[in-house]
Amino acid sequence: MSSNNSKDDPAVRITRWGLYSNAGMVVVKGVGGYMLNSQSLIADAGHSVADLAADFLTLGTVSYAAQAVTQAYPNGYGKVETLGSLGVAGFLLVGGLGIGWSSAAHVLNDLFGTHIDAHSHTAVDPNALWLCLASLAVKEWLYRATMKIAIEQRSELLKANAYHHRMDSLSSLVATVAIGGVWLCGWTWLDPVGGLLVALTILNAAWQTARGALTELADESIDSTTRAKLTTAAEESVEALGIAAVKQVLGVQGHKSGPNYVIQVAMAVEGSLPVKSCNEIEELVGKYMIEHVDGVKRVDVRLLDAKKEHVAWTSLDKTIVEDAHHGHHHH
Repeated sequence: MSSNNSKDDPAVRITRWGLYSNAGMVVVKGVGGYMLNSQSLIADAGHSVADLAADFLTLGTVSYAAQAVTQAYPNGYGKVETLGSLGVAGFLLVGGLGIGWSSAAHVLNDLFGTHIDAHSHTAVDPNALWLCLASLAVKEWLYRATMKIAIEQRSELLKANAYHHRMDSLSSLVATVAIGGVWLCGWTWLDPVGGLLVALTILNAAWQTARGALTELADESIDSTTRAKLTTAAEESVEALGIAAVKQVLGVQGHKSGPNYVIQVAMAVEGSLPVKSCNEIEELVGKYMIEHVDGVKRVDVRLLDAKKEHVAWTSLDKTIVEDAHHGHHHH
């Protein structure tokens, strides 16, 4: 069922567009860079190859992670997307190091005059500028379109892929400046130095992406803004459902799983409440939050005795309640 829908999924659609444009750019920039004699354009084409591989990875991962919750994966397949982000970071890392190495060799060649090959880059063709500007326009559009969907769907993987597009548009900008410098002022060093700057921006994006994915894989807790939003939603659920037995929402804890949230809610109720009523409350609150809060995939509701709210059954309850008390009681 989910695989049929994935074709119409905006995330899948924008990734496909990225894939097609990258495929075209690899050919155009690679051939153009060689014919027009530009190190920056060749570096740019190299990054488009890494981009293309990342697009394939993103496409496969987004489709796979969109599957419904199963018995084998009760929290959904969100973490698959996180693993995908780590993969994209790997592509960024390899691409950045490759471009850096190649450009550094050319900088050294310019500084020390070592003859690398006959294909010297002293005469960069100004036509390379048009290729760079076209690439800049396409990639900047792809960055904005992908980032918009990434934010809507809270997808770190799509964000990583958007950064890929932004890196490409930046590298095209650097290449444009570099080629202009060579053409107008005869500064041959500007072209490979441009390649080095591109490499640094790519490596920075690789680090940011990898760091985000690793903290998510380690189940880092949701941030305070998200926690406040979820606590409000839990309180609203009690009001909307008219559950008089719940005296107070003690706190919310949880973690991200790809674009989704897996959360635990602790609530204080009458100690004498029958188990049947407790089960009903747990089910109602959980269902309400999954339906009304975007991205909540699983809710565990824990009901604690209002008179003994400091006593908790598990360390998990303890952290939820303690967090809530630190948040609520300033006196």
